[in-house]
Amino acid sequence: MDYYSLDLRVSKGPEGSYNNQYTASILENGDTKATQNFELRRDLKLIQMLDQIEEKVIIPKPQPEETTHIEFGKMLYDTVFSGELGEYFNKRLNEGQDKNCGLRISMQFAEDIPEIAALPWEYLHNGEDFLITRRSILLSRLPPEVKKNESQPLDPILRMLVVISSPDGPGISPLNTEKEQEIILEALDKLQKDQKIKVDFTEDATFENVQGYLNEQNYHIVHFTGHGVSRNGKGHLVFESEDRTARLIDNKILADLFTDMGIKLVVLSSCESAKGSNKEAFGDLASMLSKQRIPAVVAMQYSVLDDVAIQFAYTFYRTIAIGKSVDVALKEARIAMKDSEKSNGFDFATPVLYLSDCNCVQTGKIKPEPSEFEVKPTKLSDLLDLPVMNKGFVARKKELRIMEKGFRSDVKRAAIIHGFGGMGKTVLATRLALKMNEYFDGTFGMKCTSTTRPEDILNKINSFLMMNGRSEFNQVLNQPEQLEVKTSRLVNILNQFRFLIILDNFEDCLDEDRKEIENPELKAFIRHLLNNTISNTKFTITTRYDFDPLEGRLPESIEHISLPELHFPQTNWLMNNYTELADLDIPKKRQIYDIIGGHPWTIGKFAKLSFVQGVDSLMLDLKPLKKELMEFTLLEKSFSKLDSDAKKLLLYASIYGEAVPEEALSWIIGDEKDESSSIVEPLQKLIQWGLISKEKYDQTVYMEHTIVRNFAQDKLKQDKLKQDKLKQEGLDKKKLLIRAAKYYENLVSQTGSLWDYLKARDYYFEAEDWKRANEIVENVSDLMICWGHIELAMNLLNDSINTTSGETKTNAEYILATIYYRLGDLNTTLKIYNNIKYK
Repeated sequence: MDYYSLDLRVSKGPEGSYNNQYTASILENGDTKATQNFELRRDLKLIQMLDQIEEKVIIPKPQPEETTHIEFGKMLYDTVFSGELGEYFNKRLNEGQDKNCGLRISMQFAEDIPEIAALPWEYLHNGEDFLITRRSILLSRLPPEVKKNESQPLDPILRMLVVISSPDGPGISPLNTEKEQEIILEALDKLQKDQKIKVDFTEDATFENVQGYLNEQNYHIVHFTGHGVSRNGKGHLVFESEDRTARLIDNKILADLFTDMGIKLVVLSSCESAKGSNKEAFGDLASMLSKQRIPAVVAMQYSVLDDVAIQFAYTFYRTIAIGKSVDVALKEARIAMKDSEKSNGFDFATPVLYLSDCNCVQTGKIKPEPSEFEVKPTKLSDLLDLPVMNKGFVARKKELRIMEKGFRSDVKRAAIIHGFGGMGKTVLATRLALKMNEYFDGTFGMKCTSTTRPEDILNKINSFLMMNGRSEFNQVLNQPEQLEVKTSRLVNILNQFRFLIILDNFEDCLDEDRKEIENPELKAFIRHLLNNTISNTKFTITTRYDFDPLEGRLPESIEHISLPELHFPQTNWLMNNYTELADLDIPKKRQIYDIIGGHPWTIGKFAKLSFVQGVDSLMLDLKPLKKELMEFTLLEKSFSKLDSDAKKLLLYASIYGEAVPEEALSWIIGDEKDESSSIVEPLQKLIQWGLISKEKYDQTVYMEHTIVRNFAQDKLKQDKLKQDKLKQEGLDKKKLLIRAAKYYENLVSQTGSLWDYLKARDYYFEAEDWKRANEIVENVSDLMICWGHIELAMNLLNDSINTTSGETKTNAEYILATIYYRLGDLNTTLKIYNNIKYK
């Protein structure tokens, strides 16, 4: 459908008019076609309407009896679209329909009438229907001084950056980050598989991290989910700081960050828990971005229910990806929201579109995507000894950024990438080489073995130098000089040129205890290289087991990179690389992830086995996968090498299903006599052996890989069976679960975090301590409702009702009935009350 363009401009009334009098005009091609003066008072009735709309828009159920938004929309339409202006509007609408054309309306509000611009014009209703739900009408906003443009279709694949900000702090409603991620994943997964769009999730939502992403990659779309606040008349978005507290970023700073970055569309999405100030802050930023020539900005003027958010995102981005304009995509998303069985009847008007170029993310014939990194011909042969993943690489951007920053600044001489087998250490090392190929003069890589000697490395590096036009070391290498002399001459060359040297699979060179290099000559050789290569050339060593090649000297010069499992969004993209897994829906992929985790090698092996057995049958019997996994990772052998303290920590820590700080590990090891035991040495041993990963966000946290955790819990079961047979009191999983719950209960007194409290509930629930689990639900139910987590509160109360009895069950039923009453569902409320009364 084609569209005629109309501008609807609203300004203060004629000179001499009262404050509540305004003028609306319709313009075509800059010419005024019709004008209407109108009066709109912000009286008690209008305020009550707006308050009721804001209250009803987050109720998680259909409200067919509600008409507040219809009454408001009719009032606004009848006030503005009357007289000459209304006649002209209907005339153009009818003319368009006769020619199978619609109207593209751009609403432009003068700067001095913010009270009018703040109204939810998206509810305009002509007595028959809401204007924005008719396919013949496209509605958007535009600051009056911004000119409209029409760009050419894009030819690359759309790139999108997703930022989900959930800081801790008073007054900041907590987000369910995993749920927010899954909303985006469910909406975009098919588009990603079909190569219509490429999506990156930031690891955290610090301003510096987002800035780093935008500087490293050109993104067409930025999607922000989180909170906005207004302070002293200025809008801010709430980002995370390094310690996970809230950091307010002024909208002016954000507008400057997004400007001239090639960004075409910004989506500001408030989640289900968002509250009122978002409207002002998001609207302020949307207008500011539009003035800074960001062609399209979608801002949510109310919070959005999770199920409807999925429907919005899926339809909106899918329609964009097939080449439609932004306003047409939003139109389709609104209709999908309104028609959804989960819709409450109000939410379709929540998105507000600021638009100066409707074709800004319209794709034409997409060109094959060029290689992400331009590699010089000579450098292609440099890496032939190691596998290089040019396509299909996912995640690890944080680790890449850390290593690149350390090498470019000359602060770091080497990086040791360590972690569990199959975690992607080699791929990460070669990815860094590709990413920095313009910085380095050349890259050398070799796979080490248990028989690797210094002479082997020297000979291969010499061949590499010869290939790069450096023959001076060849003359030295063939002389009968001592190894130390040859190494010194090599160091002189390496200090003059920027080379990247990758020593892969270095665990085979370590001793039985995996603490140091076994061959004395190789040990001295590596130490000499790292001690004396002080600039230009850098080293990357990959190994399953962490070690210190300089034995305590210059610790700040070596970056130790511990590779954790991939998080679910990255694992999902990895699954899309395998045809056996790509077509699975998000819930099924999540189920696989919960069972086998985000271990890249395991994901690949699972895909291969599922090709033969099928996904569902493989999930029922994972023995073949586990057998191959144990052989590949050498997990049983690694466990046998641990001392008793490290084994105990590994077994006890397996009770945690999430990354935790050191004090949580210390707590779980403790008991009534010693609540927090020292775990420094056993923890370091587990990190060294790659059995626990170490990650640094706002604080350093530790987590067992899913494979290791499953292995440890199997050991716990075996030990318990042996103890039961011998009638000995031993380790009890239930006791550990309760101890983990108590850790989080204690933590709440410091953090005040809703999610910490709910983690305590989950551990009590898993330990089948239903009463304590319910006590927590009762304590936080009001808070969950206050923050908008209504569905979560209802689900947890239903769990309590199904697992408790007596007074505990009655209390849970009573609270659930109260929630239904607050939602206006009197029938269900009475049904629950009568059931309680009958009992």
